[in-house]
Amino acid sequence: MISFILKIIINMKKKIIVFCLLLLIFLGIIVLSYDFFKMKENTIYEKINAQFYINKKTTDKQKIKIDENITEINSAEEKEENNNENVITQQINPNEPIAVLEIPKINLYQNLYPKQSELNTISKNVKIMNEAVFPDVNNGNFILAAHSGTGYIAFFKNLHKLVNNDKVYIYYNNIKYEYEIVLIYDENKDGDISLEKDPNQTVITLITCKYKDKTKQTIFVGNLINKTNY
Repeated sequence: MISFILKIIINMKKKIIVFCLLLLIFLGIIVLSYDFFKMKENTIYEKINAQFYINKKTTDKQKIKIDENITEINSAEEKEENNNENVITQQINPNEPIAVLEIPKINLYQNLYPKQSELNTISKNVKIMNEAVFPDVNNGNFILAAHSGTGYIAFFKNLHKLVNNDKVYIYYNNIKYEYEIVLIYDENKDGDISLEKDPNQTVITLITCKYKDKTKQTIFVGNLINKTNY
């Protein structure tokens, strides 16, 4: 009788151990797949929101040329790109920044330089695009672009973490401009970008290579919601 009871206890222990192992495996799968499904969820949400934005609002469409290669950049590519520009860098005087870009969610605080400055390039900084209209112009579009990736000049490496309602700030001419992200969409990387903009809004547009996809670029559009002196 005792032997029979011991066998039952041993079998129960084995079943409990097997159950615990299966539970751990199941929980591990959930943890590992969370990021994947979260990314898919954000992508679907962005597509739905972009379609809603375009259908419900009268939008201006502006084509701009990308004269520098915006992409994901790693440390090796970054070193090669910088070496190619060393001669130019040594021949110029330092330029004073004219504005500052701040995105608190991704801990970005970066100086911006005049359009004509040698420092206003994607290989050195966040670039103010030639077509950009500065924040103090009503219904304008302040267009910025930068690399994503892993190098130290990949200033937009975490831009993919932004979602609608996140805040972006520009400090320009003693005024702090506060923008709220309202639209996120992708464009094929073919040298041109079609920008969507509500003609009745003053906006900021941020452009970078799509996260983990070098064939596309992601565009983030934010509406100006507030401005204060600083």
